[in-house]
Amino acid sequence: MKNLNIAFRIGVTTSAITLIIMYVFALHSIRGAEHIMKESLERVGMDRAKLTARMVRNSLVIHDYQLINDLPEIIVTHDVKFPVLECAVISDDFTYIVDSAGESTGESVTDEDILKLLKQETPEPRFLKRNGPQGKDEELLIVAPVSAGGINWGYVLMVVSMKEINNHISTLQTRSALLILVLTVLNLVFVITVSRLALRPLSHLKKTVDRLVREERIEKLSYDTHDEIGELSNSINEMMDYWHTQYETRVRRQRESDEQRRLSDAVVENINLGIIVIDRTGSITRANSSLETHMGIRPGDINQKKIWDVFPGWESENLESIFNKVVTEGNIYTNERVIYKSSQMANEVMFNVSICPMKDLASEVMGAIAIFENLTDKVLLEDHLLRVNEELQRANVVKSEFLSMVSHELRTPLTLIKMYSSMLAEEKLGALTPKQEKAVEVMNRRCKSLNELIDDLLDLSRIESGKLELHREEVFLKDLIDDLACGYESRAKASELAFFIEMDEQLPPVLADKEKISRVFNNLVENAIKFTEEGSVRLRVCRHPSHKGMALAEVSDTGPGIPEEYSEKVFEKFYQIDGSDTRKHGGSGLGLAITREIVSVHGGKLWLEKSESGGAAFLFTLPFTDPNKVAEAARKQVYTGAGGVRPANDSGAHGPTMTASGKNVLLIDDDLDFLDMMTDILAEDGYTVFPASDGFEALSLLFSKDPIDVILLDVTMPKISGYELLKMIKTVEAKQNIPVLMLTASGLSDQIKRGYDTGAAGYLVKPFTLDIFKQTLIRIISE
Repeated sequence: MKNLNIAFRIGVTTSAITLIIMYVFALHSIRGAEHIMKESLERVGMDRAKLTARMVRNSLVIHDYQLINDLPEIIVTHDVKFPVLECAVISDDFTYIVDSAGESTGESVTDEDILKLLKQETPEPRFLKRNGPQGKDEELLIVAPVSAGGINWGYVLMVVSMKEINNHISTLQTRSALLILVLTVLNLVFVITVSRLALRPLSHLKKTVDRLVREERIEKLSYDTHDEIGELSNSINEMMDYWHTQYETRVRRQRESDEQRRLSDAVVENINLGIIVIDRTGSITRANSSLETHMGIRPGDINQKKIWDVFPGWESENLESIFNKVVTEGNIYTNERVIYKSSQMANEVMFNVSICPMKDLASEVMGAIAIFENLTDKVLLEDHLLRVNEELQRANVVKSEFLSMVSHELRTPLTLIKMYSSMLAEEKLGALTPKQEKAVEVMNRRCKSLNELIDDLLDLSRIESGKLELHREEVFLKDLIDDLACGYESRAKASELAFFIEMDEQLPPVLADKEKISRVFNNLVENAIKFTEEGSVRLRVCRHPSHKGMALAEVSDTGPGIPEEYSEKVFEKFYQIDGSDTRKHGGSGLGLAITREIVSVHGGKLWLEKSESGGAAFLFTLPFTDPNKVAEAARKQVYTGAGGVRPANDSGAHGPTMTASGKNVLLIDDDLDFLDMMTDILAEDGYTVFPASDGFEALSLLFSKDPIDVILLDVTMPKISGYELLKMIKTVEAKQNIPVLMLTASGLSDQIKRGYDTGAAGYLVKPFTLDIFKQTLIRIISE
């Protein structure tokens, strides 16, 4: 095995330690047993020797050796039998008196060990251990003095074999060795088994870590063991989470880096600029392909060349000095106009060049980058962009003109519809059934919506062209709200909503276009009612808490509100939060965009907040009046509220009430349906009407029909415009006092002013109501 299994190593180590401990313990036990047996043998042997000495004492005193010869052989035992090899009685002159072996009787003691013990002068028994014959078995020599009356009569000698002790010790050693071996094997098996079971999670952890090293995605570990393995698995899980996070981050960053590098390379290669990378010595290390396209220099031809050798200089400048200054001082060199002609290009090129120092992360200059821009292409591009911009401007003008034209074309038929619906509502065309009355009501409501859409389109066109006009006057917001409140309350009641007004009655007036500010209030309140299904709508007008020169108006509701991410988008043109085919509420998406613009041109600000109830709250500010601005606005024009504008010096007095009896009206309009309708309306009121569809026909009628009391004139007509026809009429002395009422869809202030300057007595912008038309007609006839 290249690497030993950790469980095996633990088992072997543990078994070795156990073996050593058991061996030491067994050795100690065997040595103790041996020591105890030897001590016991020595003690018993000396006791036996003493006993024998006492037994032979009398025989020695009386020299009755026969008695001694008759003594039985003495055997010493202690758990294990220890045979007595020899038992002898020795005289005091060291001569054998009795020898149990029967071989040495009467002979002198010659054994040195025995003589050594006999010569020791002590009354106590003594012993000596020695090796047996040929060194095989150990023997114990015991000598006990035989004393009587204080006289030493001789000695008792006993030679005991210690073979049994050695055999017993050997047996113990063998048994202990076998026991230790068996226990060691069992311990080894047990430890290895337990270690394998305990370390099995580690094997799994190792495989997990190996898979992590191979960057494989794996599941988390789950060892709920509440021990070190469990803690280790938790730590590895945390490590895996961290590793996966770091790995994904590294992969993402690597991918981003690769993408950025590819993008950078692509930019460098495809950018419409020649780029040269230069090291600190001035040698060119890289150049992009655009250098050849625009400068006629192949990158391969200049690689590793000095920059000043490729470009000897321009406009008498020393390029080597310039480069050295860039890399030493860290400044950028720029030359905006360089004329250059390479051998591979037929014409000279004009370019600008920038040489920028290139620094490493430690901000040390490591070289430079030279960027060449071909000015010829830039000039062509600028010319192209200029043409595109002009085309866009023309397209914008065309779009505005188209919106204006479409709106203008819609106003005349809308006027017809409004007139006829008014006549139907007044039952001038006959009595109506309930269903017809409902149809007329729907027509009037839809006409109003269509008229508002037309106004929005016109205002959008004026906003985009910067021609949104304001007819400023001093407006008291309390009076304005009072005029509008009735309509708001009825609209809210129809939707089963509560409507509340909080008004500061002490507010100063504001300088504003009353019609357009009314549209602001109408738009915000209508939206609040439209998008609130239950609850209430609140209109609050007060002085701004932090800007004392401004009025603050707020329209809030209890509807679903507008998410914060749409708080600015709702003011974009044509934008609707729900633009799907299944949306609940319709609309053009222009209202809030135009509303914000109206507030802005008045010097205020419109923004969105969340109401206290969670719905939407639209707030806007308006500046209070400045007396100087009021006087200036009054000198220019005054808004009449009747669909037109009259000069400031026109008092607006209606004069005496006139009747239509005997009044001749010259009606001029190129729309035949409008001619027919207005002819019927005027004839019904007692006027004599002379209709004309163009200027030439009108002139013919003007001079053939006499007298003409009033002229109703359209502006946009074929052959001769209304302004030209009016100017021609005012040049004829006999006809110049005939009052002229302009009836047109052109409602810009400069158009209205042009009408009055040309000699018009009144100006009505289509669509207008029948009542306003009749009142205006009577007024100009009376005047």
